[in-house]
Amino acid sequence: MTPKSASAEKGIKIRQEDFWKAFRVGLSQKDDWIDPLSLDGEATYSDNGMDGALIWLVCDAHDLASEPAAVEVFTPDGQHVVTTFDLSTLR
Repeated sequence: MTPKSASAEKGIKIRQEDFWKAFRVGLSQKDDWIDPLSLDGEATYSDNGMDGALIWLVCDAHDLASEPAAVEVFTPDGQHVVTTFDLSTLR
């Protein structure tokens, strides 16, 4: 039995290290989507193996106002996760 078939039998899904590329990630302000200039990421690991990813967005500062912004993540399976932070605190 291969490791892949053994994990599938146990209901474990093996992910590629670049699985995060299947997610749509970006910023929005006042209902306007801000396309990043670049997007990069890397898988993160714990004692149990791969457990997530860090994703870096680079945006043009001219596209952002010094006010609350939302980080939005759209998952491949249709979930939409949003968290907000106040850019005015970065002055």
